[in-house]
Amino acid sequence: MRNNLPDPDEMNLQRALWAKAALREFAIQVNGPQALSDMRQLDNVAASFLCDLAHLADARGWKLVDLLRVARARYDLDTAGVGEQFEG
Repeated sequence: MRNNLPDPDEMNLQRALWAKAALREFAIQVNGPQALSDMRQLDNVAASFLCDLAHLADARGWKLVDLLRVARARYDLDTAGVGEQFEG
């Protein structure tokens, strides 16, 4: 990976690849095969996915903020508490 974050179980690169694969599939479902023509736009795909996840949470009666709290706890374990994604 491009960072120096701890990786206690040596799975963080694999986790990132799984997330990338999920975003690629989401992009194809939403915009068709041309969605993959510019993977530099993956951050926009991620933002759209999070928005649609919020809609799914509404439909299922979930609280997105609760899901994010669980995700943060897992991320903290994955990065030995020094990950940078939930700061600020």
